[in-house]
Formats: sequence, structure tokens, C-alpha cells
Amino acid sequence: MYRFITGRVPARVDIAPEVEVVINGKVNGMQGGVQTNLPVAGAKVEIYEVAATTGARVGAAAHAKATGADGLWGPFRAKPGAYYEFVIQVPGHAITHIYRSPFPRSSDIVHLRPRAWPKATKAQAAWS
Repeated sequence: MYRFITGRVPARVDIAPEVEVVINGKVNGMQGGVQTNLPVAGAKVEIYEVAATTGARVGAAAHAKATGADGLWGPFRAKPGAYYEFVIQVPGHAITHIYRSPFPRSSDIVHLRPRAWPKATKAQAAWS
């Protein structure tokens, strides 16, 4: 499409990586089973570097933070080329694990949303 519009081949088709990658975002919540873009205060976010081939954690948490009223969980300085596991804990929601491929560039919109309890286990969640 680029060639069609400009009449020439693009100089680059891959993402230009940054030397220093800083990511940030908000923990967004759910109300009554409906996803919202409202920030969640008091969410706990942990980030672990993981092995690319197995997903096994490589050491202790590289980042840990409880969100404030703005829901922000960062900033976090990511290693270029590193794979990460994000663990999101929000009261009343299932603990959520998100596994991410490397971040080649910085971003302030890495928003995280906890999973809702499956209906079959929602009653069980009350005692956990």
C-alpha cells in the first residue's frame, strides 16, 4: 500500500528498536461484568522476566507496584529483547497472568485488565 500511495518502496518495514525502552499504562477495571476504561486503585502489578522458550520466570520480580487513584502501574524500564510476565491482582477478580513478547519501543498505553471470575468459580472466589 505504501508503494501504491507514494510510488516508491518504503525505506524500512520493521519496527525501529529503541535502546532504552520505558513502558507504562493503567490497570482498567470491570463493573458488573462489563469492562470499563476506568482506572483501578489498589491493584498490585508485578512484572517478571521470563525465558523465551519456556515462560519460566528468570529471577525475582523486575517491577512491583500498587496502583494509586490514577491506576498507573509504571513506569518500567524493560530490557530490549526480553520477554515478560505481567501479574495483575485486583480484589474481587481472578489473578491474571499476561505473557508478552519483547517491547521494541517505549509506550505509555500498555493498559492491563484483570480477568473476571468464571461463573462456575465465582462462588468459590468468596472464600479465597
